[in-house]
Amino acid sequence: MCAIESYPGKEEELKEFVENELSEMLVFYDDDRQNNLFGERGKNPKVLLNAHLDSVGSEEMGKNWMMEVVYDEKTDRIEGNGTRPIGADDRCGIAIILALLRFTNYQFKFLFTTSCEDEHRGVKFFIENHPEFFKGVNLVIGLDRRGFGDVVCNYGGKDVCFKKECIDKVIEIGKSLGIPAKKEKSPHIADIRYIADRFGISSFCLSVGYYNPHTPSEYAVLDEVVETYKWMCRILEFIQ
Repeated sequence: MCAIESYPGKEEELKEFVENELSEMLVFYDDDRQNNLFGERGKNPKVLLNAHLDSVGSEEMGKNWMMEVVYDEKTDRIEGNGTRPIGADDRCGIAIILALLRFTNYQFKFLFTTSCEDEHRGVKFFIENHPEFFKGVNLVIGLDRRGFGDVVCNYGGKDVCFKKECIDKVIEIGKSLGIPAKKEKSPHIADIRYIADRFGISSFCLSVGYYNPHTPSEYAVLDEVVETYKWMCRILEFIQ
């Protein structure tokens, strides 16, 4: 996925890749005029997982788009050749959600948004045009945060998770897996902030193992992506 260019408003190729994955797994999904992808597995799932399809790429960096993505076994890093960001923000989040759909039977809704890096146009459109999708959802988890172990509950100075006991349990589960789980704040805004603001649904974001986002030196640590996947498995197991 990191080799696929997908900047805001031009997510079609990555969207097609994700659609093919969902179709292969026989997972129900739909899309809209903003190219958001959404669906659910199970009967009336209460949890929504979110990641975004777009990334800051060659257009924003003024670089040639041609690049190579490699995995370095010595460093356990997925990295590029320095011509542009590899888009691990937020391919790592997409990969975790797809893995949960492929390898587990947990019930949840999923939302792959577009144009997150362009004023969050995708999630704003989705909220206005698909409010019924959020019916019955009582927790939103964003898989969209740099580093490893962060549980982000505050964006732009505003709390988005209204259940302290939920966050305490998420951190407890992470630490039981050897993950350096900790509650964090972000001065920026994530897509989940708009969902929390509009519907009052408790939300938080987990780190997914990418570093130096939006720069040509961006990389992802494969083991941290995998460990976050395991973390999500335990979280969904607890919730359900």
